[in-house]
Amino acid sequence: MSRGPNWSPAEKQTLRRIYPTATKPELIAAFPQRSWCAIGRMAQDMGIKRDRETLNAERSETALAAQRGKKGSALGPKQVVIRCTAPARDSGLVAQALQAQPQLHAAWMGRAL
Repeated sequence: MSRGPNWSPAEKQTLRRIYPTATKPELIAAFPQRSWCAIGRMAQDMGIKRDRETLNAERSETALAAQRGKKGSALGPKQVVIRCTAPARDSGLVAQALQAQPQLHAAWMGRAL
């Protein structure tokens, strides 16, 4: 895996100051040469956590925007994302989740199957 350039002391200071309360778009704008994953990884390495209220507000806004089908939202109305990392013993649960995908999509779109 390729790693980007080292973080400067100024970048680290800015990250420490804004990471807890900044939204994802604000963080990406503050560090244009860094990916979202790189920002999160550095914050984790520095022991910085995001404020729970900021995270909840961000998640709510993303969900509402996706529900309305706004352009630029994290999830559009025709997309379903199921992320799953599960041990082999949970493969039955994963299979059930994948079988439920049409119902999840219909629920997301506000329709019944």
